[in-house]
Amino acid sequence: MEGGKDIGEGSSRRKRQAERRSSRRRMEEPPVEEEVPEVAMGEEEDEGMTLVANVEEERKRRAKAMKTARLAGAMLRAEEAQRHLEERERDLELAHEQAMTLQSERDQLRIRAEAAEAQVAEMTQELATLRVQRPPEDQEETLARGLQQIVTDIGRSRSRSRSGASVSRATGASVGQYLAGSSSRRRNEEEERRRQGEGSAHEGRGGGEMLPPPDRREGSGESGGGQ
Repeated sequence: MEGGKDIGEGSSRRKRQAERRSSRRRMEEPPVEEEVPEVAMGEEEDEGMTLVANVEEERKRRAKAMKTARLAGAMLRAEEAQRHLEERERDLELAHEQAMTLQSERDQLRIRAEAAEAQVAEMTQELATLRVQRPPEDQEETLARGLQQIVTDIGRSRSRSRSGASVSRATGASVGQYLAGSSSRRRNEEEERRRQGEGSAHEGRGGGEMLPPPDRREGSGESGGGQ
């Protein structure tokens, strides 16, 4: 009995020793890495590459959209500048046409003014001749009125010209002085004729009674008209 017991204890001791040696051996050996299935790793790599490709494609799409928007804006600005340039060209053409029209009108007014000035000079010379020859009053007044009308027409036709305005003022002043002198002379002549008529009537009634000489103011009137 005791022998069998010893044998059983020895067997148990050897078993425990074997387990300790096996445990020590496992602790000394490096750990074995678990193998990952190749199929799972390939799927993860494909997903990552797809994500990167999507991001790159989105970036390119946004860059292309920005370039398209910039190009469209530049085209709109170019079209606006073209329209503005065309409007400016039309304005310049219209201004050129207006300038040509004004130049033509100015030339016509200058020709008319020169012709009127020549006519005024001719009529002024004729009036001077008539003053020396002392024509009838109605003819002299008619000529003076005609000259005044011509001067008025010159002033109207050359209202845009400074030289025309100065000529009209100078000629108008001369004609005004001449008309004033003519009116004064007519009054003096009428008064002289009236006094002569009264003197003749007194001579017929008084039988040769002497009358005082009439106050002749014709000379003063002529001098006033010549000023």
